[in-house]
Amino acid sequence: KRKKPWSKIFFIFLFFFSCDNHEINSHKSDEQSFVPIIESDNILAFVYNENGKTGLMDTSYNVILPAQFDYIENWQLDNLIRIDSGGKVIDDGDAVGYRFKKYGLINIQGKILFRPQFDEMTVSDGSALVRVDSLFGFVDNKGNWLIKPTYKLAYPFYKGTAVVKD
Repeated sequence: KRKKPWSKIFFIFLFFFSCDNHEINSHKSDEQSFVPIIESDNILAFVYNENGKTGLMDTSYNVILPAQFDYIENWQLDNLIRIDSGGKVIDDGDAVGYRFKKYGLINIQGKILFRPQFDEMTVSDGSALVRVDSLFGFVDNKGNWLIKPTYKLAYPFYKGTAVVKD
């Protein structure tokens, strides 16, 4: 009995699909160890783990910041990403997250702007409000001090203005 031509096409398609699917699935299993940093449904970079430390990779999986920090947040705001060394993962009932010991700052290109040194940090309006001991100051998104810690109370910049108290 003669086989119908569509059956050959089906088996050829099945063969190629299974080969491609295996390659995709093996690549996906590698990707699962990478956490994407996403903005408006676009992947900007990946946080990856290596020997208990985290680093940053670009979208082609090239290392742009070698794994050296205990934690790199998987989100960015105004091209800024908070980092930490010495904190701990929180997994207590409904609360899952991370408790920073000292805050630092990198940009999405993997440049270290500030190594972990701040007691508190809030990113807003292209800058970050930071606290060192009991005083607040501001840093920009290029790694410069805007205002060194001199204020007892401060709120992050919003549309170019910040509220501070001496």
